[in-house]
Amino acid sequence: MNSHFRMTIHDANTGIARVKTLFKAAQIVFPILCVLCPSLALATGAFTLSAYGPNNVVVGNDLYIQETPQVTVDTATYAFYYVDGLPAGATASWPNILSYCCATAPTNLNRAYRPSMPELLKINVPSTVNPATYNLTLRLESGGITQTLPYTMTVKPVPRPLPKQVISSIHPIPSLSTWEDNMKTYGHKLCNSATITSLGTWDGNVWFYDGIRVYYQIADYTGDPTWNTCAGYVESVYKPYVLKGGTPGWRIFPHGLYQAFLRNNKDMDAKNAAIALGTNSAYAKKGGGVSFGVTGLQRETSFLISAYRIAGLLGSPQPTLYAQSVNFVLGMIDQMFVSNTDPYLKPFMVGLMMEALIEYYEETKDPRVPPAIKAAADGLWTRAWIPDGNGFYYESTNPTKAAPDLNLLIAPAYAWLYKQTGSPVYQQRGDLIFQGGVKSAWLVQGKQFIQNYRWSFDYVKWRLHP
Repeated sequence: MNSHFRMTIHDANTGIARVKTLFKAAQIVFPILCVLCPSLALATGAFTLSAYGPNNVVVGNDLYIQETPQVTVDTATYAFYYVDGLPAGATASWPNILSYCCATAPTNLNRAYRPSMPELLKINVPSTVNPATYNLTLRLESGGITQTLPYTMTVKPVPRPLPKQVISSIHPIPSLSTWEDNMKTYGHKLCNSATITSLGTWDGNVWFYDGIRVYYQIADYTGDPTWNTCAGYVESVYKPYVLKGGTPGWRIFPHGLYQAFLRNNKDMDAKNAAIALGTNSAYAKKGGGVSFGVTGLQRETSFLISAYRIAGLLGSPQPTLYAQSVNFVLGMIDQMFVSNTDPYLKPFMVGLMMEALIEYYEETKDPRVPPAIKAAADGLWTRAWIPDGNGFYYESTNPTKAAPDLNLLIAPAYAWLYKQTGSPVYQQRGDLIFQGGVKSAWLVQGKQFIQNYRWSFDYVKWRLHP
């Protein structure tokens, strides 16, 4: 059994009830295996311990693991977390314990209130650690009971740049003229101040997925500044909503607000709203999170990367959580496409993850990003592309039905890889994705229009000017 597996029990009337009975009656060791998911937990008393997260980490970086105890009989006492088997120089810490409970520095830095809440484990792997595979043991002690769980961590060297070929000629983009025509036709139809205002913050409205950003991009692409008026209509709905605070994680769109600040005489409300997305939105205090399966935070954490980055561009100190959110998303890609420990896949969210990482890379040149984007793009094509449907499936729970209307949230990553590597494979795959998206896009409603044009302008730029 691989060390990264974890146990997940959902039926309280069957599995959990039986486990509780055994624990209460005998307090015996009873390993429980979940056959239908890549998971494992070892149970030996009043609580179980499970964990999920990536298995690979590049030297000089952090690995984040979500540890989840599940109480069957309350120990009514503190819980202490440990990691055994770390290589020399590597250290373990629990950020949420340090922030909220129940550390008393400099002692008890691993002490939680009870063995009942998920805890985030951070393993710092300095550059001095030798690249190798290390067999760790996650350990949780509470009320005289100890739970252990094996976990494999592979430390890798700093990756080399992706090999690059010479691009001898640039082929035209198929369906580019249709993409341009649709942009103008539906962009005009949806640019209605009264309608945008009346629909408010409904997710189907044109603000969702960042209509401010899209209309500014249309203005730049066409050279027609009248499109800026449309961006203003959208801003009049989204900006005051953000300034109220507490924006949900799936509604974090800082790009357009940043552009509004730059273009509109240093619009301070736009600046403050953009910064608020990185400081006062959902999960902003935690950097997102480690993800597994359908309940993961792929979209929310990806949006936070952009929010933190843009807050920094606007002069707000970039929080340490910026790096943490990047590590979270790199870890998600590892789980989905490298370690292959998370079987659930929603391709358009992978597209959002790649978008955030590419923007981060363009500023930092973090060498971890290009191989991660390549792994994700290759894995998506292998696992999720449906040729007959001209698109990727919507999610892995329904792997036979294509959702090409979301293609343009994914295609730009292939153009970026084409630019980085010169490989015609990414040009050809990117064109198929782009063409399928343009052909099958449903653009009548604001949300879908904005999804299609959110960052497909970058596809055109990277594809024609690699």
